Amino acid sequence: MLTLLKDAGLIKIKKGIDITTANFSDITSNPRHLKFKHSYEPKLMPTIYKQGEGDVVFINANYAVQAGLDPRKDAIATEKKSSPYVNIVAVRKGDQNKPAIKKLMKALQSKSTQKWIYNHYKGAVLPAKAY
Repeated sequence: MLTLLKDAGLIKIKKGIDITTANFSDITSNPRHLKFKHSYEPKLMPTIYKQGEGDVVFINANYAVQAGLDPRKDAIATEKKSSPYVNIVAVRKGDQNKPAIKKLMKALQSKSTQKWIYNHYKGAVLPAKAY
């Protein structure tokens, strides 16, 4: 959430603080005097949004999709593709060339899998590129 606010120029974070571990006490500038209520359980956020209880509501992608929201239509902003919160496929050293692993990676990186991920998760989950 702080990343989205920072990227939009709405807040600034203390120098030297990693944005992935920053919290509200690390905000050094809030020129629009935004007020944050951040003690809610993440799973409640779709309900809060649907009841109009906040001017802006930050909802984790999994909860948004489960609640029937379409991030492609309902969101005013989403994390960039360069988000640090990506899933990875990790294998033991030496196993990366096993046929089963190569087959898995080919399937995960295929255009059809990428299209399925995008459509199934309504743009809330984006397929990552291969590294």
